[in-house]
Amino acid sequence: MALVRVTARCNQRCRFCNVNFATETSGDLTAAQVRDMVTGRLFHPEESVELSGGEPTLNPELPAIVNELRDFEGLTLQTNGLLLARGDLAKRLHKAGLRRALVSLHAADAAVSDALTGAPGSFLKTLQGIDALRNAGIRISLNTVVNRHNHRDLPAIVELAVGRFGRRIHLVFSFMAPYGQAATNFDDLVFPLAEALPFLAEAIERAASRGVKLRIPDVCGLPPCLVPAHPEVFDLLELVLKGWPVTRTGKKIKGPHCGQCGFNPWCEGLWEPYGAVFDVSRLAPLRRSVRDIARQALPLGERLRLRVW
Repeated sequence: MALVRVTARCNQRCRFCNVNFATETSGDLTAAQVRDMVTGRLFHPEESVELSGGEPTLNPELPAIVNELRDFEGLTLQTNGLLLARGDLAKRLHKAGLRRALVSLHAADAAVSDALTGAPGSFLKTLQGIDALRNAGIRISLNTVVNRHNHRDLPAIVELAVGRFGRRIHLVFSFMAPYGQAATNFDDLVFPLAEALPFLAEAIERAASRGVKLRIPDVCGLPPCLVPAHPEVFDLLELVLKGWPVTRTGKKIKGPHCGQCGFNPWCEGLWEPYGAVFDVSRLAPLRRSVRDIARQALPLGERLRLRVW
């Protein structure tokens, strides 16, 4: 994946934001600058190019940037959706070549969402922004950053997403990387991960029963062993089966038994600061090969797509 932060500006102040604005962003980028940054970053032509920020819709050149990158497969906009709630920006982005968006939705409740994002009134605007993107013909994934204040609401987020946007929506449950603003608010946001697992499992099962795709990302996710009944939702499984590069952060820790896990060569474990609230010795290895896990967990169509016989 090539991640490009096209602006340093943002119209929310998320308590769990892990962006280092001093080193990862440099003002509003031009379309030519973004093209230069993307060139040479991709490891595989099917990997995604993700436009992020700050909030990328604050960059007035965003339609031109999308147009410059329209030939790249997997071009995705990461956004909070606020500026898409009104006007024709969503339609202009679609015309420029945007086909996918990853929209932040961190709660099923306005009060919780607005408190987490530091932007009163933004919850409703985000929902309206998602409506605008869908009406423009752009496929939507919703990203929830799981933390102390919303982990019990994961099943409710599934219900909200399906009830308002239908089954074509995709869901992503990320877990906070404890850096940047997230590190400042670490004690308030991080909790014993074991507390989230029952709610996460229920959300996965609800999504599956409604025919909605839910996934847990590679870097900002969890080790698959923490949800052993549902390895199919982990991006890491597909990356390994495809033989694609797995991101190495060098900032995570493993437990004493991780060497016995089929995912061990690729999984880094948990972010190191989580060790203060989670005993990594509880990480129980999945004692099968990744392909054996895939054979048992994936439906036939997915096994055929990934060449798992």
